[in-house]
This record gives sequence, C-alpha cells and structure tokens, in this order.
Amino acid sequence: QIGIRTHNENTHGITILDAPWVHENSARTIIDRVVATVGNKAAYLTFDVDCLDPAFAPGTGTPVCGGLTSWQALAILRGLAGIDVVGMDVVEVSPPYDVSEITALAGATIALQMLKSAAADRRGVTAMEYGLIAGVLAVGLATAFTALSGRLTTAFNALNF
Repeated sequence: QIGIRTHNENTHGITILDAPWVHENSARTIIDRVVATVGNKAAYLTFDVDCLDPAFAPGTGTPVCGGLTSWQALAILRGLAGIDVVGMDVVEVSPPYDVSEITALAGATIALQMLKSAAADRRGVTAMEYGLIAGVLAVGLATAFTALSGRLTTAFNALNF
C-alpha cells in the first residue's frame, strides 16, 4: 500500500509505504520498492483516490490531510510501466462532494495513467503516443464521472434518499 495515512501495528504481511514515508522519499525510490516487491509476478493495481490530499481530491468519502499530491501519484504510476498488471481499478471518486470537479479529473487522469503504464509495453506504443491522447480522454472521463454523478444525485433525490 502506498500513501496510507492510518496506522496499524499489524501489517498482515503487506508492504506499506505510508504517506509520511512517501513524502520523504523520491518517486524513483518508491517505484524501485514496488518493482522489488512485485518482481515479475502478476499484479492487480487498485488506486483509492482518497490517498490524495483533499487539496487535490476533495470529492471522496474519507478525505484526510497529509496525502499525496497528484504529481506524486502520477509519477509513481508512470514508473510502473513494465509490471505485469492483470487488472486495475480506481475507487472512492465521489463528484457530489466536489463542486470544483477536480476529483473527477484526478480520478480520470489516474485511470488513464494506469492504462497507459499497463499497456505501453504490451503494445509497443510509446509513452509519447499515449500522452497525446491522454489529455483528451482525461477530460472526457472527468465529464462522464460528473454527468453520471449528477444523474445519480437527481435519482436519489427523487426517491427521497
């Protein structure tokens, strides 16, 4: 786990790089630790958007100050190209809690970077080629997150939730 801000004495055998450790170390150091831990085994990559500081993602169920910056998260994800990612997800994006829509944009950009890192080596596509389309897709996904959220809020309100 990278960027967690809560503490548990028992790690249950999970490698934990908490937020203070991430802030004190470079993205390269973090990437090297992940690569050494995962090796050439298959990996499932999940990104909980509430690991980001609320300044970068206020629209989440559990905002806690002291989280990662969006730059740190993206730099780490970029460095994971080459890991055998067999599945991935982005969770905890909640646009109704974010009137500025930056959480949806962060979630969409992170999802695209995850796809880019996982697919680049498999397709022989360069990072630059993916980068050219990433901006357009990120805005599209952020718009979709926000639009869906608005429809769900309207539906819940109509049902008196």
